[in-house]
Amino acid sequence: MKTLLEKWPDFAWPAAVAVWFLFSYGCSMQGSIRELAAEHVAATVSIADYVLPVYTADSGYTLAADTLQRVDFRGREVLLMSAVKDEQTGEMVVSDRIDPVVVEARFRNIAERNGYVNIAFDINIPSRILYSECQLRLYPQLSFLSDTLNLDKVYITGDKYRREQLRGYELYEKFLNSIIPDTSDFVDVFTRKALLERFVERNFKEVALLKHDTSYVDMESSSRLFGVTLGEAIEHYSKKWLVRRNGRLEDKKEKMFEKYVKNPFEHTGVRLDSVVRGDEGLRYCYRYELKTVPGLKKVELRIGGELFDSQKRLYAMPEAGPVTYYVSSLSSLAVTGTRYRQEIVTRDMEVNSSAYITFNVGDYSYCDTLASNAAQMRRVQNILQTVLADSSYVADSMIISSSSSPEGGYLYNRILSEKRAGSIKEYLLKYMNRVNDSINGGILEVSLMTGPGGSSEEERYVQGRRLKYDADFIKVCEADPWPRLERMIFSDSVLREDIILADAFSIPDPDARERALSKSRHYGYIKEVLYPELRRVDFTLKLHRPGMLKDTLCTYQVDTVYMKGLEALDSQNYREAVALLQPYADMNSALAYLCLGYNHSAKAVLENLPKDARRDYLLAVASARIRDEGGAAKYFLSSVEQDASMRHRGNLDPEISAIIKKYALENIYNQ
Repeated sequence: MKTLLEKWPDFAWPAAVAVWFLFSYGCSMQGSIRELAAEHVAATVSIADYVLPVYTADSGYTLAADTLQRVDFRGREVLLMSAVKDEQTGEMVVSDRIDPVVVEARFRNIAERNGYVNIAFDINIPSRILYSECQLRLYPQLSFLSDTLNLDKVYITGDKYRREQLRGYELYEKFLNSIIPDTSDFVDVFTRKALLERFVERNFKEVALLKHDTSYVDMESSSRLFGVTLGEAIEHYSKKWLVRRNGRLEDKKEKMFEKYVKNPFEHTGVRLDSVVRGDEGLRYCYRYELKTVPGLKKVELRIGGELFDSQKRLYAMPEAGPVTYYVSSLSSLAVTGTRYRQEIVTRDMEVNSSAYITFNVGDYSYCDTLASNAAQMRRVQNILQTVLADSSYVADSMIISSSSSPEGGYLYNRILSEKRAGSIKEYLLKYMNRVNDSINGGILEVSLMTGPGGSSEEERYVQGRRLKYDADFIKVCEADPWPRLERMIFSDSVLREDIILADAFSIPDPDARERALSKSRHYGYIKEVLYPELRRVDFTLKLHRPGMLKDTLCTYQVDTVYMKGLEALDSQNYREAVALLQPYADMNSALAYLCLGYNHSAKAVLENLPKDARRDYLLAVASARIRDEGGAAKYFLSSVEQDASMRHRGNLDPEISAIIKKYALENIYNQ
């Protein structure tokens, strides 16, 4: 009797082997996943630490050794040479060259520069979690302050997984090729064109002659030729089944994409999607530039991950991390505290203004609706309201002087100017008393309740304020227009060359002087352009500070400009900080220069400041940036001598830490 295996036909063996292989593979994969879960296998994240390169003028950034001869802060001559730590003895020894070495660390100090910090870390992926049939998806995440930031994902794709991905796209592409595109000629593709042509040739022979005629025939003409419209002819001979089929295929595009492409490529939010064909583990170096925010001191990095095959998620990787980055900023070296500026306060003050008030010819009454009088007077009123509302000053008196142009008789113009000033005086007195009543509130009523026993001075002032502005408060006068006219004429390069004008101003009598001016060929210009400038009213308001006995007083006020610059420096708005702090040329302005990368400007400011630990440390940073390693080492050692905490600060700034490591400066300041 034949066994069951002997009875199987030959063609069944390949299928059986395939089934057995798939079953074995499935069991093997499930077992591997169980092992990963049991052992908590995951990618790890670490910081790659390496010796920082040093810039040289000849060869750019290198790690070549160098030797510097300096005098330390104890007066001893020392040699600063490149050095490396001996692994056996733990001592720093001279080295001709320090090659980059990778040291895994869980935290690092990073420096903020120009409002950004560079986050750098290595993602280490063990070979046990890499499968040819799978895709590993890694999700880095940053946490800082109370916020989180999801970085671009990293995909590690197996070779077979990628081939299956591409196969899905190929099948979908094949499906798309089965759809007749919209750009195809409808008549050629979707109609029985041969039958249509045969119909025309049999029944309309004269029309068939037009087959190869390229002349344009509109729809109406074709209807007359065929007896039917073009649309009706196409409808009759169209392949309706093909049109319906093509429409169904168009409607199924999205569904077929989901069927064939199980795992589409992601084009956004992915930093790396690499294909792995070997069994070796991977290390991916990830770099991200993070814009800092005020108060940022620490950033934590975590990374999660998932393992997928083409159908589902197989394994959720335990979260790796955290790796901690401690953020240091040069702005933390700012000199804080309130800054004051000296201000000289005077007891007496004058407020001056002017307005171009228009009057009717020969009239002195002020008219608010004439020309631009309302706008001109409104500007004067706004100044008065601001001054009267300021409790720091008390108004003593006001002078209104009016001037007119020299046409007409001198005496007549003088009298007219005084009357015009008097008209404006009456107008402003009413306005000032209205404003004063609204400012003083109930002060007038309280004053009247005190009775008539007070002096006249007490009746006019209560609590340092004038209760009423009377006619004596404002004085009026006529302003002589001739001095101003003379200045305007002789400041003009053309007019001052006119001899007639020069001679006219030597005439004492004003009326004769004006007649002499009229003989000049420039009189038309003078009358049209310069004379209107003379028709103006000037206002002078005299004030004093109540209770102040001396003429001047020195006070100190908070320097708001400087404090805004300090605030901009703290919030890392360095351009604004430089603009505001530049005039002060102090420690904070130098710090703003450094934060913005203006190293030479910072060094020039610092060199003129008194020596202290902070000043020397910033000089060390500036020197390192401009490739003066000797100066950087000298200033850093000086800062450590004055303040021992600066040795720890030096490890936070890459410019200084590179100098410390290269020349083993810790051995010197530890001696």
